[in-house]
Amino acid sequence: MVTRFSSFEEGRHSTQPESLPRTAPDRAEGEARWRSAIQAVNIGLWDWDLRTNDVFLSPEWKRQLGYEDHEIPNRYEEWESRLHPEDRHHTLATLKAYHARPSSDYEVEFRLRHKDGSYRWILARAAMIFDSDGRPTRMLGAHVDITERKHAETALRRVHEELERGVHERTVELSQAIEILQEQIAERHKAEDHLRKSQEQLHALSIRLLSMLEEERTRIARETHDELGQALTALKIALAWIRQRLPADQKPVHDKADQMAHLIDATVQAIRRIATELRPRVLDDLGLVAALEWHVREFQERTGIACAFTSSPEDIVVDPARATTLFRICQEALTNVARHANATRIDLSLTQVGAALRLEVRDDGRGIPEEAVADPKSLGFMGMRERVLPWGGDVRIRGIQGRGTVVSVHIPLGKKEAGLSGPPQ
Repeated sequence: MVTRFSSFEEGRHSTQPESLPRTAPDRAEGEARWRSAIQAVNIGLWDWDLRTNDVFLSPEWKRQLGYEDHEIPNRYEEWESRLHPEDRHHTLATLKAYHARPSSDYEVEFRLRHKDGSYRWILARAAMIFDSDGRPTRMLGAHVDITERKHAETALRRVHEELERGVHERTVELSQAIEILQEQIAERHKAEDHLRKSQEQLHALSIRLLSMLEEERTRIARETHDELGQALTALKIALAWIRQRLPADQKPVHDKADQMAHLIDATVQAIRRIATELRPRVLDDLGLVAALEWHVREFQERTGIACAFTSSPEDIVVDPARATTLFRICQEALTNVARHANATRIDLSLTQVGAALRLEVRDDGRGIPEEAVADPKSLGFMGMRERVLPWGGDVRIRGIQGRGTVVSVHIPLGKKEAGLSGPPQ
């Protein structure tokens, strides 16, 4: 066995230059150091004579598999018989291919059966030795136990697989969540679209109802003023005719006739007032500015609240539809002041700003709370906002406690009205 190991050494060092001879003591010392190094790194050496099929297996080679040197004979079959069944075909094929074309170093990984029945992972490296004629004569190789590295690789691979599985599962969950979210978004968009269409229909209906209401008010005001007014006038004339023909000594009858005449006059005034409230003729006859002046003056006389109205410019021209909207909003704003504000003064202004009109109603009352402005039950405010929607206008209401409330209305003018009105402010 020692002789075989020396043969390995001779083969391993056969490439040393002849100009570097070694003495026997130096050589023995070098072999001892080399053996110690081999043992320290647990490298198993083997030497296979291809001509005789003799094999040398170093003690370290055997200890890698749990055996002492004397427990395994130096035979090729000891290596081949311990190959793992799953590695046998590949390992032998690699060896055979190397024998056929030994052009590069031999390297292969496989498992060998340990004495305890387990398998150890081995990294085998070898080189071919040739004779002077270039024929392969020996293979010199080494075994390195890489079981721990393989276990680490296996553990790392399992961790990687678990991570990939976790990522895949998480990706699937996220994909499902995204699909659900997309479905919810689509449903939300569908609901928002449906809501938008419903709101548009409600706005259109509201606008139509307001238009019908104005038309009906105009019709009732006209019929009330014309028909009832004419009838009462005729009744008053007939009463005067009867009174003229009563005997002079019928004082009670004369008094009753006077009462009836006064009642007819009061009824005529009431009809005129009702007709005017339904649809002031001044709005149709003289326009928005005159109608607002008349309404502010009438409101001041009726409530006792001091009012001031300004228009800039004074000759603002507005189409009937916008005029009606601004007049009705002014009516609603003044009614709210009279009912809730406890104000002593109101300032109103109608101003053309570029191609738009701004109506502002400002009082010095107690100031409307913010929650009252946002209250869905505030139908008056809701009605104001609905009225300006057809023109893309807006209504803003802000109150300061103890300092009053301001209602600001903004309505874009049509091209015709913007050109006919005074210069932009």
